[in-house]
Amino acid sequence: MRFARSVLLFSLPILSIRVLAQQQSPQPTQGTVTAVSLVQQSLGALTGGTSVTDVTLTGTVIVVTPHSDPKSGSSSVLPASSFTTESGTIALTATAAGQSQVIVSLPSGTRMNLRDYSAGKHTGVSTNPQGTTPERADNLVGPSPAWFYPAFILSKTTSENFSASYIGQETKNSAPVQHLVLRPPVTRLGPPLNPGSRVVGLHDVYLDPGTALPLVLVRNNEIYVQHPEKLAPVRQRSIYFPEEIRYSEYQAVQGMPVPFHIQVYEKDKLSLDIQLSSVSFNTGVVIPTPPTN
Repeated sequence: MRFARSVLLFSLPILSIRVLAQQQSPQPTQGTVTAVSLVQQSLGALTGGTSVTDVTLTGTVIVVTPHSDPKSGSSSVLPASSFTTESGTIALTATAAGQSQVIVSLPSGTRMNLRDYSAGKHTGVSTNPQGTTPERADNLVGPSPAWFYPAFILSKTTSENFSASYIGQETKNSAPVQHLVLRPPVTRLGPPLNPGSRVVGLHDVYLDPGTALPLVLVRNNEIYVQHPEKLAPVRQRSIYFPEEIRYSEYQAVQGMPVPFHIQVYEKDKLSLDIQLSSVSFNTGVVIPTPPTN
């Protein structure tokens, strides 16, 4: 997620998260851990059995933007003078139905991102002082556009469209974690990047083994290319513009833990640093549908 692509990322029927396990289940022992049990446990930890239809987060943000095109090389090796850093405010809103809106107010101007996954066809636009542009198709994949509220992402694994796989216990950013991978089935490949090519959005979720709360979400895409001699697209590469989102400083709001500190890293370089000041649930927000040309 580049800032301009994903953070610069009407009332359709509202879905709600209903936790399969109303209370957090005991931590599974080694050998009995499954993807389903971990997803249920994490959802139970995040919502406590409460039905969540929408969430609104507000706070401050630091935005770090490279001067050069990030696709031209690794921004992690660029000198500090190659980046612009701005501080401002941010408002992030999402619905369980699959809609999101992110508004960032900076000295250089206001930027907004709208996304809608609720109608099956994923759409999105980004607006900045230079104008409005549609999101690339390969940036509109995955279970939910609510990268800032992981409960909405995890809830999609209980539907028929996405599945979860348990990878195992690992260490991530020097902390022990339980590793899950969320992905759509092959029959739900995303829109073509180019004629004959398709993209699948993968989400690697790393949970705290003690609390089951998400600590890290890594978003990346698998690219499938149609070769003339093949009947179906075959995978070309497994990583495409990876993005890492880190959640910390969980605080209880209406009895539900919320990460008040959210950091987004692109190519190992910090691009967004968000510190929340307020969180509200189930206010009935209406997120506009992204305009289409």
